[in-house]
Amino acid sequence: MYLQNYNPLGVGLLSILVAAVPILTLLYFVALHPHRDASGRRHLGISAPWAAFAGVVASFIVALLVMRMPPGAAVSAFIAGMLNGAVGIVWIIVGAILLYTITLVSGKFEIVKESITHISFDRRLQCLLIAFSFGAIIEGTSGFVDRISTAGPSFSCTIRKLLIAAVFVAETAADLEPGLAPVLTDVWE
Repeated sequence: MYLQNYNPLGVGLLSILVAAVPILTLLYFVALHPHRDASGRRHLGISAPWAAFAGVVASFIVALLVMRMPPGAAVSAFIAGMLNGAVGIVWIIVGAILLYTITLVSGKFEIVKESITHISFDRRLQCLLIAFSFGAIIEGTSGFVDRISTAGPSFSCTIRKLLIAAVFVAETAADLEPGLAPVLTDVWE
């Protein structure tokens, strides 16, 4: 049986840095790794599945070489983690589809749509309301916190648009001079 050593290198800070290598590898490949597309233009970051694969490889290397984990235990830990993540995400997706289908078939979805439309005619505020409400519903129906990983990509609103909407709400609430949101739109595009 494998017993994990939390300080395999004998120096706490060094062990922490080595344990962070898989996460740093994932972040590097998602955000900083240079590559060229088919037309030859240079971009930073690669697709998330490939970056995750690089993180898994880095995890195996750290587990086997630094943590001295047996290969069978490393593969077993990978499979257990993969199944744990997949079951949670599938559980949330099935619950969201079931909830959406029930509201659509029963006709209650039109009531929800009208309610959101009557709260505000501003699409940015509607987007914020839907994002936060949907995240709360998914979190509540699933029984655990995974709203960012599943609800986030479901929306057509990007982080930039949500930030612009938040600035617009702050302008309106604080009675600031209007016009900051269009300026931010020009800066972020």
